[in-house]
Amino acid sequence: MPDIVRVVVMGDEGVGKSALILRLCFDHFPGTHEATADDSILKTTVVDGQECVLDVIDTAGRQQYGTLIEQWIRQAQVFVLVFDVASRKSFSHIKEYYDQVREIKQAIGDDSTVEPAMYPGPPYYAPLIVVGIRMI
Repeated sequence: MPDIVRVVVMGDEGVGKSALILRLCFDHFPGTHEATADDSILKTTVVDGQECVLDVIDTAGRQQYGTLIEQWIRQAQVFVLVFDVASRKSFSHIKEYYDQVREIKQAIGDDSTVEPAMYPGPPYYAPLIVVGIRMI
């Protein structure tokens, strides 16, 4: 059975998170913008010669995250932070997303009750990618 890698895509509403995911997973760009209500896409791929399943969580905008965000961050191994290059505001929020990820991942490392097998590697470490998109 292939490994599952959980990827959380975060960013303000309307910055292009869903479009980026559709392009990377299905080689398709959507024609119109539709608001996302937290979606998960499974994509089988090969990394370093080994098959794995990417579980890509397409999150809603900032106001819609609610209480799910901590659960997503705890379970994810990779984070993609997305902003609109034409929006200084969406770019300024990237640091908030980063701080949130870092804080929760660090708390996992400080929690002696956490099962080590649930979070392999240093608990506070997770690859983080920042992507600037221009939606037209």
